[in-house]
Amino acid sequence: MQAKDSPPMTSLEQQASFFQTFGALKVPGLFAAEIDLITDGFEEMFRTIPSTQVDSGFSLHRPISDDVETPRRMIEVDFIERSAKLAWLRDDSRITDLVQAILGDAFEYVGSAGNLFNSYISWHSDHFNKPVPAEMHLKLAFYLDELDAGSGAFRVMPGTNHPGPFRTSIYDEGRYALPQDLERRFGLAEKDLPCWAISVQPGDLVVVNDAILHASFNGGERRRMFSLQFEQRADAE
Repeated sequence: MQAKDSPPMTSLEQQASFFQTFGALKVPGLFAAEIDLITDGFEEMFRTIPSTQVDSGFSLHRPISDDVETPRRMIEVDFIERSAKLAWLRDDSRITDLVQAILGDAFEYVGSAGNLFNSYISWHSDHFNKPVPAEMHLKLAFYLDELDAGSGAFRVMPGTNHPGPFRTSIYDEGRYALPQDLERRFGLAEKDLPCWAISVQPGDLVVVNDAILHASFNGGERRRMFSLQFEQRADAE
């Protein structure tokens, strides 16, 4: 089932080609038929499983205002695995076929995590200040709220998944990049830098290369997202 305003579903080969080139992909409405079950599972997890408050002093996430309790609350380990309403996603063919199309046969499931965001986050990659590995790491994200650029949608800089001078000119993984660096260098607020703000409806799937530069601005409180992580095996050809 797809949103009425979304284009026809592309083939796995086209999706993989788009992802390999630009570093991110949205598949509209892929889980729209199951979104009520998925949302119930998410809410049940945060009601019944203790979550961790992320300290902004040790995180890139910054609170959207002084009134919020914490910029981010998360269940970091085995999020879907502990829910009968979510665990099936790991082996659903819509997930595994897409991951295989992108990563090839030599991939492995790494884990899942759930998040409640009351924050914004400046441009960074999920490898932070560590070298970007040769093996690709994928995040498959389920956003459970309608989001766009004005309400906290996930933003990416397409193409920055590829190592090289273009990426390094924006963000050097080998040093600690302060949020003000990009604004000082380019003369634009970070939220105004060229990017793809991935607007979503509940039921869409967003797939991201962990190496891509991404950020989020303008969000409200309690934005819900959980993710599944896959990666290429180190022994893959």
